[in-house]
Amino acid sequence: MKKNKRKGRYRRLKQEVIKLAAELMYFDGVKEYLTAKRMASKRLGIDIFPSNTEIRDAVDQLAELYESNRGENLHQMRRVALEMMELLQAFHPRLIGSVLDGAIKSTSDIDLHLFADEYEEVIRVLAEHGLEYDFEMITTRKNNEMRDFPHVYVYKDGYTIELSIYEPREMRVRQRSSITGKPIEYATIAKLRKMLVQGD
Repeated sequence: MKKNKRKGRYRRLKQEVIKLAAELMYFDGVKEYLTAKRMASKRLGIDIFPSNTEIRDAVDQLAELYESNRGENLHQMRRVALEMMELLQAFHPRLIGSVLDGAIKSTSDIDLHLFADEYEEVIRVLAEHGLEYDFEMITTRKNNEMRDFPHVYVYKDGYTIELSIYEPREMRVRQRSSITGKPIEYATIAKLRKMLVQGD
């Protein structure tokens, strides 16, 4: 009986952390799951860290509750993603993230992975088409070494499109999701066109 009570209490406390972490991400704009978990845990005085998937699902529920035009917005974001992918097709673009899986919220970016020998090649195309953008070099640990990854933020039709640029040899590498730990799902131009036609 005591064991069941402890389990029940743990589940309730965990749900409190999930709820607050999701609210911090949805309403307050906290970007990182780990940051949201730490903030929620500290505020509640609870040393429990739910999975990123549990928090992602809770954020998705908030978006479903508060955003009545979500389906229309998702369709438009996918159209904008396709336009950008067609413009950058020389760099083998892949759509990933919430715009692919449908778990968007009003502040979601469009996330694309590109593959180029030099990131300047991508910037050149953007500049030639008069697109507004910002550039950032992000340093992160990969395979036990610190590496620099170019990120370009393009602003188009009211949306932010984040371009993460990798070396061409990395096209064969299936990166893992920071949310699920599983290989990242992605859509090519052909797959995204099909999704739009089918209304997915």
